Amino acid sequence: MYTLTMNNLHVVKMPEEGQEKHTSEENIEVGDRILSEGHYGTVRYTGKVPPTEGQWLGIEWDNSERGKHDGSHNGKRYFQCSSPTGGSFLRPKKADTGIVFLQAVSSRYIPENLETGDVDNSLAVSCKAVEMVGAEKISRLQSSFENLKSVAVHGMRINRAGDDKIAERMPNVRDLDISKNLLPSWQELSRVTHDMKYLKRLDVSENRLALPNDLSSLSSAFCAVEELFINRCNITWPEMLKIARMLPKLKKVHACFNRISHLTRPEDGIFQDLDLLNLEGNQVTSWQDVLQLGHLPGLQVLILNANSIPSVHFDDATSAEKTQLLTSLKSLSLHNNQIASWQSVNEMNKLQRLEELNLKRNPVVQDEKPSTVRGLMIAKLGLLSHCNHSAVSDAERRGSEIDYLKKYHQEWLQSGGGKTPPQPLKQDFVDNHPRYAALVTVYGAPEVTDDDVGKPGALKSSLLVLTLTCPQRDDKKTIKKKLPATMDVTKVKGMIQKLFRVDVADQQLFYISQKLPDQEIPLDNDLRQLTFFGVESGDTIVVKW
Repeated sequence: MYTLTMNNLHVVKMPEEGQEKHTSEENIEVGDRILSEGHYGTVRYTGKVPPTEGQWLGIEWDNSERGKHDGSHNGKRYFQCSSPTGGSFLRPKKADTGIVFLQAVSSRYIPENLETGDVDNSLAVSCKAVEMVGAEKISRLQSSFENLKSVAVHGMRINRAGDDKIAERMPNVRDLDISKNLLPSWQELSRVTHDMKYLKRLDVSENRLALPNDLSSLSSAFCAVEELFINRCNITWPEMLKIARMLPKLKKVHACFNRISHLTRPEDGIFQDLDLLNLEGNQVTSWQDVLQLGHLPGLQVLILNANSIPSVHFDDATSAEKTQLLTSLKSLSLHNNQIASWQSVNEMNKLQRLEELNLKRNPVVQDEKPSTVRGLMIAKLGLLSHCNHSAVSDAERRGSEIDYLKKYHQEWLQSGGGKTPPQPLKQDFVDNHPRYAALVTVYGAPEVTDDDVGKPGALKSSLLVLTLTCPQRDDKKTIKKKLPATMDVTKVKGMIQKLFRVDVADQQLFYISQKLPDQEIPLDNDLRQLTFFGVESGDTIVVKW
């Protein structure tokens, strides 16, 4: 190993694989973090363990399967351990206690062979090339640290800030990834960030950071942080709220794969500016807990993938009303939960601004075709513009809503729909299909013959009488055709090529509904059938190129 000094900025060559870097035994204290044979742990005890000689460290491992006991040995308790198999004893010489922050930054951003002169002609630091010529190498590299805006030192074994004045080296850092290191506490982390006045994005994932007794004392070290990544840190919800007190300007929080379960309502002043909360991979089991977030004024994106939520409900509003909870929510992700009923999707329509819903791998959708699931979600949620991570076009919405009307037409009739004068629908139908009446108002009820009443899904005819027109061809008259409702757009284009002499590759097709005569709706998916777009008898197909 060698060290190159640049006015207290050190370049330290990292140990080769299989080697350990140690701190002297007397410097290891309870609460320190260590790395041994690829495993991370926290020191819970230092001292003798009779009848053996010498010093021992009592370690609580992050991975409880790494240990052998709960902190007890031969009937004597040496330390407390949260898991019955999370603890073990370790000789100090086997514990790597890490390096200081600036050593890690130097190792990451300055070539190890700098002193040999055998280096590339430029060093990219924060997207800026720093020329290194002769005697100017050292000074130019040091000055380049002032230009660092993004610092990533993931897994670099950092255990403390060190004595150097970090702010003088890196005054312009906006983004700090200090994940998976050996920092023991938020207090030690604050010594790293204290003078980073522009720090907006902080990633502390895969650390075990002890909380201070006086939370307010550290606020100045995180006064500008707006986005926090705190994944796999073993924290609970009460701990998350305490951490939020130290970061007063938080707007985005990613707290995935922790021990968050029972949510409580944040006190006034906490999360007031929060617009994104990601709780993927936690242990939330009740929507009632989620509603504890309902009064956060700016929450727009809520990610709850891979929890165990069985249902969604807003009891403060009827099916015809909008909830007064989560009033700013635009995007909700519920992949890999336990939602088992479409009633939960109906409830989501009570949200005032919901534009995106992600609902894959839940019991309610497991036995349905993806296209069927998508169509139902679109029809049931009137404001949805993105469904399972893809955009919803106007044509897809129209087609989905018309298909929905046809699918449940008989149930609507049996519940009292379609009668003259109009009568109130049965409540169970309204509860199961709260948007149906509104869709009938927009599109009208699907037509059926007397013989078709009682036959679910039966339509008056499978042939559509359509008008085909090509405004750009003065020599061609408007043509009327009977086309199968199941005809796909590709075949329609083939027929139009013969009728109007317009090459298939040049065609752009639109249709005009009798019910919406002022709108041209694109037929923009060649593989879809006419029914997908909601085309009906009497509509007009417009050919352009």
